[in-house]
Amino acid sequence: MQFFRRILNFDEKTVVREEQRLARRMPIPDDPPMKARLEVSGLEYAVKLRDLSTLGCRFEVELFLDLHVGLKSQLFLDVDGSCLALNGRIARMSESDTATTVGMDLSDNAYPERRALVQLLEPIATGATFTSIPVEAVPQPEPGLTTTRFAAVTGATLTAWRSIADGTLAGFEFHGWDFYIRSSDTPPDLRIYREDKAQGEQSIGFRNPTLAPSTDGHAEVHRFFDWVVIHLSADLPADLRTFLQRYCRSRPSPG
Repeated sequence: MQFFRRILNFDEKTVVREEQRLARRMPIPDDPPMKARLEVSGLEYAVKLRDLSTLGCRFEVELFLDLHVGLKSQLFLDVDGSCLALNGRIARMSESDTATTVGMDLSDNAYPERRALVQLLEPIATGATFTSIPVEAVPQPEPGLTTTRFAAVTGATLTAWRSIADGTLAGFEFHGWDFYIRSSDTPPDLRIYREDKAQGEQSIGFRNPTLAPSTDGHAEVHRFFDWVVIHLSADLPADLRTFLQRYCRSRPSPG
């Protein structure tokens, strides 16, 4: 199984590198597009996933389940009709009045599952780790606009342009891997471009970018963007998060 196979067509060397980068636990929102189930003694139970990494996860489960530290089980991640089954071992537990919180080790999985987990985590980690780049490090070439930029641990960047006059958002550009996503005047439509290294330096300014329009894979790129936005860090300005949400089509699903 693979997720976002057109965008994230990783080889084994890249998977190993990304596993290290994505070992940090990423928070999962209360109503995520990905649902989780735990298998215990041949029965399956819905669990509420709280965070996820390439090494492990934390979830909440009902109190009555017979769980203990060291128990080996399977965690199923359901995404739009597809299911990723991961081998897990309960590493820690704590109880409250309403639920048991479980920390699960996910490090004992074969390469196909590890690769799928990395692909699943890429948009989650991108949205969750965007942090502001100091304004003095961001070029300001656009007359009448200020440029702000955010960077994620995955290497993706998010650029936002605002009117100097009143601070309203004029547009955005998401750059990750070999594609660019830019806002349009008719949300939720996006303008999607491919990076063409053969052309050398490409202009990515607000008004007249010299980018090559993408001709394929738009559905997958849009789904990827939706996943990024759903998992955006609360540290991003609220109006920017709202602006980006206007370009989400629906509850996303990996391709």
